[in-house]
Amino acid sequence: MELSTLSNYFMETVMLMHNRLFRNVPVPLPVNQFCTLIALMNEGSMSVSDLSQALQVSKQQMSSIVERLVEAGHVTKAQDRSDRRRSIVSLTKSGQEILDRHSNKIRDRFEGRLKELTPEELTSIQAGILRFHDSIAKLFP
Repeated sequence: MELSTLSNYFMETVMLMHNRLFRNVPVPLPVNQFCTLIALMNEGSMSVSDLSQALQVSKQQMSSIVERLVEAGHVTKAQDRSDRRRSIVSLTKSGQEILDRHSNKIRDRFEGRLKELTPEELTSIQAGILRFHDSIAKLFP
């Protein structure tokens, strides 16, 4: 198989997962706020500038997003001890709980669909997912 064909299958797989699994579970916050929580979960505490770069939004927009999340109690914002001009944003327990609830909804949806499979289909998809997981981990360490 050509690399471009494999790449197309990969992109189709990602889009199928997004459209049929993730998109059917609404996010509990505006998307920009939700993505900010995900970035903080994945990367740890970050400055407002680093968040704006990571999510490709302006610093002004990010400041507004962060303020809304602070007001809701989903993140904290504190002055950077090494540079008083910078603010460090951190995920709170409330923010983590939002992400956990959302992940659980997606997981429950997936597990519900798995229960519809025959034992043979379940064995096959399990093997495929494990191989895919290991391959992605190798490709994108």
